[in-house]
This record gives sequence, C-alpha cells and structure tokens, in this order.
Amino acid sequence: MAWITGAEMAAAVCQAGGLGTIAAATFQTEELRQEISRLRRITAKPFAVNIPLRLASAKEAIEVVFEEEVPVIVFSAGDKDTTVIGRFTGLEFRVFKNQRAREILALERQGEDKKRIDDLTIAALRQAVAEGDLEKGVLMTGQAVALIHKEMTIAELFSRITKDAEERLQTLASLIGKGTRKRSSYTGGIIHSP
Repeated sequence: MAWITGAEMAAAVCQAGGLGTIAAATFQTEELRQEISRLRRITAKPFAVNIPLRLASAKEAIEVVFEEEVPVIVFSAGDKDTTVIGRFTGLEFRVFKNQRAREILALERQGEDKKRIDDLTIAALRQAVAEGDLEKGVLMTGQAVALIHKEMTIAELFSRITKDAEERLQTLASLIGKGTRKRSSYTGGIIHSP
C-alpha cells in the first residue's frame, strides 16, 4: 500500500471514520512534511504516519512527525529488525533483535528447560522496561507504543478510556437514532437500549 497511501487516500479513510495513514516510506523528508500539510487541508480528523524503522530515512521521518505533531505514529520494524521469542514455551513476544533475544532463541533451539527460558525472558523484559537496559533486556515491539503520549496512573488511564468510549458510543447511538444512555451497576459500563 506504500505507493497509494498519501494524503488523498488517508483523508478518504479518515472521512469514512477510520484512521487514515500516510506511508512515510514513499516520501523524502520534505515531501512527507508537505503530504502531512496536504492531509490537514483536506480533513481535520486524526490520522497516522507509518514509519518503517529499517529505512535509512527513518530518523528524519520521525523528526518530521514530531515537529508536525502527527496524532498517531505507527512504527513498523520489518522482519530484519524483530523476532519472536517464546514460541517453544508458549510465552510469545515480538521483540527487537539484540544479543539477549538471540540467546533466548538459541536456548529454545537447544531444547532448554521451558521454565528457565520463561524466567530468562521475563527477566529480560523487566531489564529493558523497568531498568532501561537494552543490551541485557529485550524490548517488546508493537503498534500501541506510538499511542503513548504521557505517563498516567492506571486509574487515570481507565478513566480516560471509559470517558472516550462513552463519548463514542453516544455519538454512534445518535447516528443510528437509537440508544438511551443508562449506567449499569458497574461504574465503567454503559448500556444502550433500543
């Protein structure tokens, strides 16, 4: 989709209610900036820019999307940059390739004890996330990473998710002409009745 996902396609998806995405891989740095600007002239809806991290121009594209305050950034790593560990044990994670990930994969190939592999995997995940050690740790990858904009407590996060969901459900209910909003006994729940 890289060669067809510019401003026009992204705007059409946004206007239809989806998350339109510009593919950064098909644009030089200034072209990407122009494409983002064109998209904003077409629609005020939220959109994304997908940046394949394996590209030589990834760093420049990342700078552009931050400067342009793109609402959603999707990083794709490609098969060369990530691997899946834990297939042998059932505790599967896609992670960036590094020395620790290669060690875990080697233990899996050698048929090492599952508990030992799982313990090593969990410790490596903790080292990367909690301690910031990207050499001894393994860093999970995924699209949701690009959606994190600020630190918040679990309660704040859940409150925000609930509020956003309530607003979207009310909008949907009004669009289809149904739904009266009622609270259930569960404080985070919403019931729509015909």
